Parts: sequence; structure tokens; C-alpha cells
Amino acid sequence: MQLDMASTLLDHARELLNEPKASPRELRFVATRLMEALADTSRVAQSRGQRLTVTDDPPDPPDGSCEMSRPAG
Repeated sequence: MQLDMASTLLDHARELLNEPKASPRELRFVATRLMEALADTSRVAQSRGQRLTVTDDPPDPPDGSCEMSRPAG
């Protein structure tokens, strides 16, 4: 939900920034909302990052093969 709200806010900010007659008050308002959305998305990213398993093993290649199973040479 927070990411969807941030996306909607970005669309609104783009429109406002393209409006030559946008007032300083409107710009300040959208900047404040953008800061809040950025803080929310940062929390989401940190939370998701903490749930990832940390291992010392390198990831498998995208084709599913394993480096150690390939013949040397």
C-alpha cells in the first residue's frame, strides 16, 4: 500500500513540477509528502532486506548450472 501511494504521489509531483504557475506553497506541500513517501519506501526496503537470508555462498548462475560442476580446461 505504501509503495502504491508513493507511485501516485510521484505522478502528482511530476504534474505539479510541469505546471509553471505552481505556487511555493504547493511545491512545499508536495515536497513534504515526497519526503514522507521516501521514508516509507525506505522502511519497506529495509524490512524486506532484513528478511533476506544472508549466505557466504555466491548465487547460482541464471542458467541453473553450477560453476563447480563444469570440467576444467
